[in-house]
Amino acid sequence: MAWEWLSPVATGVVGLAGIVGSVWTAASARRSQERVLNDQFDSEARRQLRVDKQALYIKTLDVFTSAVETSIRRSSLERAVEQSPEQVAEIRELTDKQLSQFMAIGRLRSEIAVLAGLAMSAEYQRVVSVVGEFTRQGQKGDVKEVTAALAGLSMVMHEDLRHG
Repeated sequence: MAWEWLSPVATGVVGLAGIVGSVWTAASARRSQERVLNDQFDSEARRQLRVDKQALYIKTLDVFTSAVETSIRRSSLERAVEQSPEQVAEIRELTDKQLSQFMAIGRLRSEIAVLAGLAMSAEYQRVVSVVGEFTRQGQKGDVKEVTAALAGLSMVMHEDLRHG
């Protein structure tokens, strides 16, 4: 009589083991799939951050370069002993352009801090100081110092894109 129950009990145990194994395999597969999706999301987020930083860095260097060029042009017009009405009008336009450029530089500072962090923001601020001083000094400003500051910023940006 005891042997009669052996077969149904063994079948039940094997069936239960099969169900437990299926549930465990499904849960394991789900966890694995979640890890893969999270890794893909993180990878995509890092790629997008790199693209955003690259665009910001190019825009930043362009604004700085344009500000320096505007300052040089304005300074050369202001040095003229006699200024024609056209030159006076151009000086006014260049002054307005410089104001817009420095406002853009201020807005970029916030973007740099958010996307690139405080170290990049500090380097950015150093260049802002150098370019600002160059602009205030006009023709007396040191172009080599501005060039060196921009080159230093470019190198820091390049390293951030390479390793960040």
